[in-house]
Amino acid sequence: MNRLLDFKDPSKKILVFLAVTILSLTCIHKAKAISRVSNATGNFNSPATWLPAGVPTATDLLIIQNNHTILIDNNSLAATITVNAGGKLIWTIGKKLTLKNGFIVNGTVEIIEGDIELQQPGSPFKIGPTGTLLWQPANNTVAGATLFTNGIEDFNPSSNLIINKWYNYTNTPIGSVVTGNFGNLALTTLSNGLLLSGIKIINSNYTKFLGL
Repeated sequence: MNRLLDFKDPSKKILVFLAVTILSLTCIHKAKAISRVSNATGNFNSPATWLPAGVPTATDLLIIQNNHTILIDNNSLAATITVNAGGKLIWTIGKKLTLKNGFIVNGTVEIIEGDIELQQPGSPFKIGPTGTLLWQPANNTVAGATLFTNGIEDFNPSSNLIINKWYNYTNTPIGSVVTGNFGNLALTTLSNGLLLSGIKIINSNYTKFLGL
């Protein structure tokens, strides 16, 4: 009998078990990471929205292409998302997008009464020269601002950041959680019941915006 296949030997059983386990874990890891690009305008969680087709998972790398509008229709997952110039990402009220480690905006992103979570501290958060991000989250607290608090910001001077809500301008001004310079910054509300509409700072070079 071939002693390598003699499972009466306990040491052989252990070696075979370890080999099978390592191989299985390697295959699972490789199978989970998928790069997908948008196929058409549609719901985020519709398999037909993406190429290759499928509902994105927490390890997927997603790209939203020009002329495609993607709706966060349910609580959704991805590792990273890049919104290309001409692409658009929008939210259904009350739904949340959870990203593991990166968000790049070269198109339009409108977070209106929905939420986004950036899980990994030190993850890139970029707004490119053609990018616009509108910030009006449902969870207007420090816990709901992980895109800023966990992200390492890189905002192009020609980019647009529109803040319709911020959880605490007095104690936590937005500049205190942004690690780089702003591009075009528009603030339309302040805290404590004070509404200021249309305040804009164009091509700001501030690294810390201290509030108004």
